[in-house]
Amino acid sequence: NKSAEKIPRTKVRTIFLHIIFTSADLSVSHFKCDTCLNSWHIHRLTINHGIWLSNKDILLLGEHGCSVTHNPLSNLKLGSGVCPIRELLDAGANLAIGTDGTSTSDTADFMAALRLTGLLHKIGDPDFTQWLSAEEAFRLATQGGARSILQQEDIGTLEVGKKADVILVDRNAWSFLPLNHVERQIVFSGSSESVRTSIINGRVMMRDRRLIGVDETALKDEVREAAERFRDRHWPNKGTDGCVGAA
Repeated sequence: NKSAEKIPRTKVRTIFLHIIFTSADLSVSHFKCDTCLNSWHIHRLTINHGIWLSNKDILLLGEHGCSVTHNPLSNLKLGSGVCPIRELLDAGANLAIGTDGTSTSDTADFMAALRLTGLLHKIGDPDFTQWLSAEEAFRLATQGGARSILQQEDIGTLEVGKKADVILVDRNAWSFLPLNHVERQIVFSGSSESVRTSIINGRVMMRDRRLIGVDETALKDEVREAAERFRDRHWPNKGTDGCVGAA
């Protein structure tokens, strides 16, 4: 808190805080949401995970318009718990979706994280009116993400004057045949394989599933070689199973 207090408010863009990730955090982090909000520039705070927030924390985050990034793939793999998305949304907090690190979720597949977000929060409450809808999940993935990095004026929606951050999805993919409801089919049926083209700030970065300006074959070879060097250095007597890659 003291370090954050020293940062001039005019210099702060966004503050990201990985906290309340596991129940153990409650006993070792001494996290005080009200103290953080007073010290860390209020609405500029984005909490990653936020699984074990108290009711008071949730209300404070909503009152001050803070953001929470939901990382369902990582949280489920590590058994950390489930972010209280409905409670946060009802309190007025902004929610976004993340993939966390590949060492914790084993993938940076955002579409997989989006689908799991749309499905996970149906568990535990028989009241379907409280379930996260596909439209809400889609909003978390777009507008919510933009708001969490304080760039909602530039990205997050397709509008004149905003940056052209766009993905083009294959309408002929089985996920979209027939096309009945765009948001629902993207959330519940879509996959990263159906994303054909990616445009960032008007620049095409992937076209027809080929990265522009990147030699993917060479990159994969480099990753394999780096993994082999790491394994040989740290586990010289083990094979590939259990040492490198998904656990």
